[in-house]
Amino acid sequence: ATLREFAELVDGVPVPDEKRPFHGNISSCMTRHVGATASLTAPSGPREMELVAECVRQASLNPLDVDSCECWGESGILSDAVAVKAITGALRGEEDAATTVLGVSSMQTNFGYMHETVGMAQWYKAIFSCKYNVHVPSIHLMELNPHIDAWEGEPLNFNTEVVPFKHPSSFTDIGSKAQSGTICHIVSWGEVDSAKFPPRQRWKRDAIAFWPAGGGELPEGAEPRRTYYIAGSWADSQWSEPVAMQNEGDGIYGYTVTLGVNLF
Repeated sequence: ATLREFAELVDGVPVPDEKRPFHGNISSCMTRHVGATASLTAPSGPREMELVAECVRQASLNPLDVDSCECWGESGILSDAVAVKAITGALRGEEDAATTVLGVSSMQTNFGYMHETVGMAQWYKAIFSCKYNVHVPSIHLMELNPHIDAWEGEPLNFNTEVVPFKHPSSFTDIGSKAQSGTICHIVSWGEVDSAKFPPRQRWKRDAIAFWPAGGGELPEGAEPRRTYYIAGSWADSQWSEPVAMQNEGDGIYGYTVTLGVNLF
């Protein structure tokens, strides 16, 4: 993979090259080495949480702006639980985060354990997820990790089917690590490919005009030839002869009925 600058500075103004195909960008990237305090089997949760929070801060984002996350999920009971807990604390630790669900998935379930190339495959998955505007799910998710509080009200979605994003563009957190204790997180941004998925057309329909004599619009000041009618038991109507109502203005039509001693 080759990374290029998104834009070149021309007189101090960033100018993107329209000839280069755009697939996505890396909004921020942070790497830390935790040495003997962590390994693939005993990860450092606080250190990883700090790394994710710093990565989001470097991208000048709110943690709630991140829509999905690619975890380092290798089916380890302890390592998976620590990774999910760190991501939850960094991205959905605020009190008002309960209504903003974070999609969580693992590339290893889709492509297998690719060792040194896992991070690149994670980024490919995130890019194509944004192009199709959906969060690609994990597969073979048969049993919940007992150390992950998936049903305790935390705003996490371990989706097993395709879930669309809320907006045409989205941010994805991607986490990867090495056996030597190096951990890395990036925040990737991408948008839907409008050439393959054009936005739906919104048909502009004229509002329905209601008139007493039927539909249609009339010039200003015009009066309908017909009006509203009323029928009743009084002498002028006798239920068989509807009587025209009078236009009282402001769309109000009325008719005065004189009732007899029997109110009939």
